[in-house]
Amino acid sequence: MTFNDHCIAQGIELLRDDVKFIKRCLAVHERKHHKALLTQYATAWLTGMAEEPSSIKKQGAGRHAANNLLLGVY
Repeated sequence: MTFNDHCIAQGIELLRDDVKFIKRCLAVHERKHHKALLTQYATAWLTGMAEEPSSIKKQGAGRHAANNLLLGVY
């Protein structure tokens, strides 16, 4: 299963810009760390969604949490 397939199955709606951002962030890390970073990214996204009470804002909250995680690791 690809990362994108995993995200779809979890309800994470990645945009084209999300994929570009993830690739840029991963580029500075060794390939052996990519899977762990992607797992953390998805977990952060799901946590951000779970913490947002508004159904309209869930994807944005998840995206914000996940991107901040990568920026912190970056």
